[in-house]
Amino acid sequence: MTTMKFPVMVKNSNLKLKRPKPDDSGEYFVHVGESFRKVQLNIIGYFLKDPSNIQCYEGGEAIIKCEVRSNSPPVKWKKGNNDLAGNDNYEISSNGEEQQLKLKRPKPDDRYFLKDPSNIQCYEGGEAIFICEVRSNSPSVKWKKGNNDLAGNDNYEIFSNGEEQQLKLKRPKPEDSGEYFVHVGESFRKVQLNITGS
Repeated sequence: MTTMKFPVMVKNSNLKLKRPKPDDSGEYFVHVGESFRKVQLNIIGYFLKDPSNIQCYEGGEAIIKCEVRSNSPPVKWKKGNNDLAGNDNYEISSNGEEQQLKLKRPKPDDRYFLKDPSNIQCYEGGEAIFICEVRSNSPSVKWKKGNNDLAGNDNYEIFSNGEEQQLKLKRPKPEDSGEYFVHVGESFRKVQLNITGS
């Protein structure tokens, strides 16, 4: 039984590829009895330079670039299934082969957070509780001070009650002041804690 690697049609001694792709390139053979001929197929893709992954800070510059052949079909940019043409948060530009997508106001992914935590200022020994709300189907919530995970730290209590998430400092001291982060999947929020002496 003969198997074919590619979607082809054979008609009148012709071999036709239905939807040629770059990975269909290679050597092809036509056999007639003991005789055969070899041909080379080279399929050129539209992309000359692929776009690269980007990581940036909120409010920073985020520009995705790629290069395509001049005879390529029209370029479309999408986020998921959503076409970004006409979206006021993005600028799309084309300069010959170079294509650009620029985010005007990059911000963290908001799909998990329903309510952001707020900065706190309190006196030493007072009450310091960070509160936020996340969607019920969100990944696990992690609280950090700088790069340090606060789970299991005896100076803090972490609570979860449905959508509401809390981080409580048991005995806040001035040295507890600083930046705190709440992470949900790839999203996060940053808050500031300032504790002054009593």
